Amino acid sequence: MRTPVRMPKAMAYLDWDWPYSRVHFDTLSVEVTLHNDLPRMERGGIFLIGCQSYIGGNLSYFGLQTNMQKIGESHQGKGFIFSRWYDNLEPHEVRVADTRIPADGWVEAGEYEGNFVSVRGRYPWEPGVYRMEVRGAETDDVGRWFEFWVVDDRTGIETWIGSLRFKTASDGSTSISNRCGMALEAYGGGGYLTPREIPYWQVSSKPPTIDGEAATSVNPCYPGNVGSLRNAGVSYDEDAGVGRFEIGLDHLAHELDPETIC
Repeated sequence: MRTPVRMPKAMAYLDWDWPYSRVHFDTLSVEVTLHNDLPRMERGGIFLIGCQSYIGGNLSYFGLQTNMQKIGESHQGKGFIFSRWYDNLEPHEVRVADTRIPADGWVEAGEYEGNFVSVRGRYPWEPGVYRMEVRGAETDDVGRWFEFWVVDDRTGIETWIGSLRFKTASDGSTSISNRCGMALEAYGGGGYLTPREIPYWQVSSKPPTIDGEAATSVNPCYPGNVGSLRNAGVSYDEDAGVGRFEIGLDHLAHELDPETIC
């Protein structure tokens, strides 16, 4: 089983698992509750990774950011992102060909975090319940397309952020690994951010689902390289069936010991 690659500035994880690998999956869904808003940070931002996993054998992730990055331009404010990586150094034009975006979205194809391509879109999210979904679409002579949608629970409005294409396996299937890594990550800022720069934010999540089947186990944990950003907390409420993140705490919610390190 392949495990998600750990992000360099993540503060806490919720690792969700299913008891077996899935093939020919159609929908991967993550429902999150944003309990409070975040003020715009003077530098850098926060990335809620809804799920980091493998699709068609390639690493991918999706989620929401407080301040979207766009190469060559100023930051774009709140939005959502869906990215995939390549095993080989695919040319820029090959990676861009694996994307589809709405008129107001954009594509990033870079090498600064590995050989990747990403579809991104602005979205003024606020406190509330959102469902992030990757939905399998049509297959062509290269591979299968997967669409990334965001659903606002209050209004029921569905917003298409963009689509990515993944090559199919030799048997014609497109598979997903049996692990979904959720995380809160600090990014940007011209270097490592300090704890006092991280605003308070609380996020909770139900177990992710594949084709409606919920993950059956979860491991809340902290990265061993969390460094100075230890004012974060992560837990799982078994009675409520909900995982919870808190960042920007005024205290250390944990000690880095073998019991809590991923």
